[in-house]
Amino acid sequence: MVADATHLDTVRCDYDSMADRYAEFVRDPLNAEPFGRALIGVFADLVRSHGNNMKVADVGCGPGHVTDLLDRLHLHVRGTDPSPATIDLAPRTRPTPPLHVAPTPRPAPAPHPLGPPRAATRLAATR
Repeated sequence: MVADATHLDTVRCDYDSMADRYAEFVRDPLNAEPFGRALIGVFADLVRSHGNNMKVADVGCGPGHVTDLLDRLHLHVRGTDPSPATIDLAPRTRPTPPLHVAPTPRPAPAPHPLGPPRAATRLAATR
């Protein structure tokens, strides 16, 4: 467990140190990537096809560029990232639902607070 905490601290520090550059890099990536935007649209359609009570987690959301898109697609989305510095950039870079600092969970057999994942790449829909 100590190795996991040390690894998370290293990742957090690395992302915190480059948060401004990363936010600029991902400022509007989906306009430049129509396939990615379409894929997220299909994901949103699939989530909505299972009813309005589905929740979506954008785990490792950074400054919230995908979280914002999912919110604009009318999904109940929660963005989390281990880096407080990238989370702090979100209100300045885009209107988005509030983002939360949280460690990125590893897949585990134990139940997750949002429920079992229904789909995953970096996005997960849950009931």
